[in-house]
Amino acid sequence: IEVDIEPGEAGTQRELARATVAYDELGGRRTMTAEIQAQVSFSTREQDVVDNANQTVQADYAINRIAEAKDEVVALVDAGRREDAAEHLKKVSASLSSLASLYDNDEVRQLAAPAAAEADRVEKEGLDNRSRKSYRADNAQVTRQQSGN
Repeated sequence: IEVDIEPGEAGTQRELARATVAYDELGGRRTMTAEIQAQVSFSTREQDVVDNANQTVQADYAINRIAEAKDEVVALVDAGRREDAAEHLKKVSASLSSLASLYDNDEVRQLAAPAAAEADRVEKEGLDNRSRKSYRADNAQVTRQQSGN
């Protein structure tokens, strides 16, 4: 889910979403419910934003960006544009590394690091069949997870 909201006044909060789920307890003896809500707080202090960032969401974003980048790398290599493919992967890696540094997010850092090395390999060697299949499989898996299948 991606949310785009209007800026709010510093020091205020706004509810973004509320989800309620009802399910039958194992054995069907009774119905259970759970509710969760997401809120956003507005601040003029960048450190407040950094301190309150959801690192799990950042890691999920990194996984998605890398999977999308790998899919694009395959297309570019197949089109004979190895250097462009490597550059694209380097840019995604650098962007995620910057995000990881800003928010001190080790998981994002660990996800971004191999992409830079892979970009160098793609630039020098292209993609062999095994790597191509792996790149496509990574993207397909992320896409399936997002669609709920």
